[in-house]
Amino acid sequence: IAAALSLLNYALRVWRWRMYLQRLGHDLPWGFVSLTFMAGFAFTLSPGKLGEMVRARYYLPRGIPVSAVSGAFFVERLLDLAVMILLAVAVLAELQAYRAFLWVAVGLVLAMLVAVALVPWTRVAAHLMVVHQGKLVVTLRSVVNMLVSARQFLAPGLLLSGLLMGLVAWGAEAVGLKLVADVVAPIELSLPVAMGIYAIAIIVGALSFLPGGLGSTEAVMAALLFAHGYTMPQAI
Repeated sequence: IAAALSLLNYALRVWRWRMYLQRLGHDLPWGFVSLTFMAGFAFTLSPGKLGEMVRARYYLPRGIPVSAVSGAFFVERLLDLAVMILLAVAVLAELQAYRAFLWVAVGLVLAMLVAVALVPWTRVAAHLMVVHQGKLVVTLRSVVNMLVSARQFLAPGLLLSGLLMGLVAWGAEAVGLKLVADVVAPIELSLPVAMGIYAIAIIVGALSFLPGGLGSTEAVMAALLFAHGYTMPQAI
């Protein structure tokens, strides 16, 4: 059941990704979208998981520019962080030690949403076009083009549907954690607590800036399970 819930997570995220590609005007086959989406996970251990952007190379022959794909990728990651915040709120009162991480995540999400929505990135991009070439200018131009593209995914309907799909997808993974924890030890870990533990661990992993959150995510998850009655071997 836990494996099926994890597969549901990926299926929903593929669906959401295909929805973003449709927003870009490209109605691609399900099989192709699924394979390209999953291919990015080969580089998931890159800092900030930015290596997953490798999927963009598969869309270039289809006429989709890297800036458009990076804009969709940016919004996808932003919504996933927002979902983790919502799941973590379920046990906010119990997780005093991790409140700082939660507030940092809230601040990041709000700041990025406001920046994408309100800053005139199109004018900024036009200004950068006349600036002398240089590595820094080229990098800034790529970032600004990404933010120009990201704005189209902030339409209320698309934003809400993406958030809800992410909530169900990552909620399924949290339910999987509860099921596995129940098998490991007969301690009644409630569903809200399991969701909070899973979400806080992912948030800390993301804010640690370690490749893929490797190590920090697992350490926090084990520590929180230990705090809720599991022995450390059971938690690990």
